[in-house]
Parts: sequence; C-alpha cells; structure tokens
Amino acid sequence: MSETLGFFDRFLPKHYHGAPMAMQERLPTVIDPYRLAEAGRELRGQIGLTGMDRLTPGLASQDGQVSVELRFGVDGEKVRYITGHIQTTLKLQCQRCMQPVDVVVDRPVSLGIVPNATDAEWLQPGYEPLIVDTPVVPLAQIVEDELLLAVPMVAAHDPGTCQANVVQEEEPAPVVKESPFAVLARLKKTSS
Repeated sequence: MSETLGFFDRFLPKHYHGAPMAMQERLPTVIDPYRLAEAGRELRGQIGLTGMDRLTPGLASQDGQVSVELRFGVDGEKVRYITGHIQTTLKLQCQRCMQPVDVVVDRPVSLGIVPNATDAEWLQPGYEPLIVDTPVVPLAQIVEDELLLAVPMVAAHDPGTCQANVVQEEEPAPVVKESPFAVLARLKKTSS
C-alpha cells in the first residue's frame, strides 16, 4: 500500500511523539503542589463528587463529576500558585419547596501555595491562600474547598419556577378604633 503525501505533508515525521493536545488526563488522587508549580504543570480532568465528605451531606444527590482545569506555576515574586477553574452542576435542596434544584458552579481558582498561616498574610492580592504543610495533598480536597466556597447559603429555584405553595397573606381589614370619648359618652348614657 503506497502513501500519497501532499506537498505540505511530505516533510512531516510519520510518528507524533508528544502528548495529544486538549485531551483530558487521568487526575492523580494526591499531588505535590510545590513540585507541580516548579514544573509548570497543568491538570485537566474529572473528579467524582462521591468522595467529598464535607460537601456531599448538603447535596440532594451525590451523582456527578467536577471538571477541573488547574495550572501550576511560579510568578515573578516567586509565589507558587494554582490558577484555573472548576465546573459542575450540584443538586441541592430548594429551601422553598424542598425539591432538588440544580446549581451551576463555574468557579475561577487563584491560589497561592504557602507552608503556613504566617506566610499566607504576605500573599499578593488576587491569591487565596492554600496552606500546604505536608508533602502531598489530596487533589479532591482542594477542589472540594473551592466548591464549598461556591455553594450558596440558601439554595432556591427561581421565584417563577419554584413549586412551593406560597400563600400570599391578605391584608387584614383595618380595625376602626372608636374614640375613647365616644366610649365614655356611651357608658354615661347607659349608666344614667
């Protein structure tokens, strides 16, 4: 079988030795944020909601995946950082009708990696501190922290779409108060 190469294709190698672009990789369960920042790595992939023990008790359903895109690096001030975003749809319980409500989360991530709280005070504006005082950190824990910050305090459907039986209270009829002098005059008439 003969290969027909076009003019622009004849100088290309037959094998591509790099990783395909825009392909999601399998995310590690634990990471070394310092090492990833020094290497300038990028992580893309999916993490399941089921393992997020602090988040899942507040969910109506634990089914679902979180899309993660994180870039690690070191900025000009020598701050190791994580930037990117996370996306998912969380099923929460509507506090009006108590039925499940979908809450879309598309949260930007901008974390400065520091070893302790003292160093966190010196972070530049724009970075939230990620205190890493152990050699490795569960990646799901970092993602879960960001999701917890994105969850609304009170989840509810839009007012026009909520199934709650909201009863509009009617204004009570105004009570006409009788003048105290009229009451005295009536009492005076009845007692005489």
